[in-house]
Amino acid sequence: AVRPLLQRCELDEDESLQRTAWRAIDALRKLGPAAGDAFDPLLELLGASGVLFQEDYERLLSALRATAPSDAVLAGRLLPAMKTRSAVYVADLLADIGPAAKVAVPELLPLLAKRDIHAVGSAARALLCIAPEDADVNARVQAAFWQALPRVTTDDPFRPWGEYEFLATIVAKKPTLFEAEMLRRLKSPYMPLVPGASYRGLQDSLVNYLGNAAPRMLVCLHEEHAVA
Repeated sequence: AVRPLLQRCELDEDESLQRTAWRAIDALRKLGPAAGDAFDPLLELLGASGVLFQEDYERLLSALRATAPSDAVLAGRLLPAMKTRSAVYVADLLADIGPAAKVAVPELLPLLAKRDIHAVGSAARALLCIAPEDADVNARVQAAFWQALPRVTTDDPFRPWGEYEFLATIVAKKPTLFEAEMLRRLKSPYMPLVPGASYRGLQDSLVNYLGNAAPRMLVCLHEEHAVA
């Protein structure tokens, strides 16, 4: 069944042919490991395809994962795609693979320096999922967050969703960074607290991210003093 399906996987500009191609790709995904012979042709299709919609990249990458010999093999074979326009979606798939995709870490790190917040967010999520205990990776992701945060916390309500996804990625890892940024935007001059008790970890973000200014910490001896 795989061979005739592959013959239909030509992403031509003709809409009817495209619909046929995607039906064939979805069928190969459902066949899973039994369609292992389709892995290499699908990988070639990823590299040869033009600009696709997000859902199309996700469907194609899902089919690749279903037909791959293993997640580790898939991660290694996807590395060339990290230098193409599909890099963001490949990074999302690597995040789902997790630690088995450790070979991709060197290719993901340069994405943290991209201007595109969506790319930075996808790379950050992938790195935190692949190497959650790696101190260097965590430090570089956090540095990328601090560098990018002024660009994503604006008053413009029509920011691309990718930028909010980036915020969510880092907030899930270190929520006090987001709390500190919100306090800055509220123009709070001071922040009374009992370090390590009232708001665990917040003092770290107030000092290392905001520089202990706007708001400046007021260290209290008791939570009731802070509330007062």
